[in-house]
Amino acid sequence: MKTMILDTSSNVLYISFVIDNKEIYKVEHIGKNDHSNNLIPLIKKGLMETNLSIFDFDQFIVGIGPGSYTGVRLALSVGKMFAWTANKKLYTISSLDILSSGKRISDGIYVTALKAKRGFVYTNVIERKDNSEKYLVTDTYMSDEDFTQLVNQFPQAVIIKDNYFFNFENIINSPFLQEHPDVHLVVPNYLRGAL
Repeated sequence: MKTMILDTSSNVLYISFVIDNKEIYKVEHIGKNDHSNNLIPLIKKGLMETNLSIFDFDQFIVGIGPGSYTGVRLALSVGKMFAWTANKKLYTISSLDILSSGKRISDGIYVTALKAKRGFVYTNVIERKDNSEKYLVTDTYMSDEDFTQLVNQFPQAVIIKDNYFFNFENIINSPFLQEHPDVHLVVPNYLRGAL
């Protein structure tokens, strides 16, 4: 099984190529509003280094948001294009889940936050227990003040904010993956409406 994982929802551009539970190419590029300049070249570099083409992948997993308006559209558009062109499966997952995937390796409660604009954050809360995960709070958009109150509700939680950790196994095996048989119907999860 060959999987490509993409996420550009935050300042970190994340790419992973996985073959049979082994990561053969990984990028965690810190960007400055330049993911659109770097995503395709870094994917192309990975394809050249691994001697693969998009047609070799069995599935594509993409962070669907929330996050940067342009960033969320970027990874999703590329993932949809690859899945449609190669006639392969497209899965989406919360970008917050991708950003925290490397921290959620043991039992506990995990609060992930991604800075939005004007004193707001995107956040969710996941409980991991006995190698199983469930949402305590699904993806939401809230003020910094409300986020502080949320964190206070989970005093033992691990807080993941502004410093992200990636684990391809947690992403590929996530119970929150959603398959999309018709890639044309997939839209980003922005959460925040127009201001």
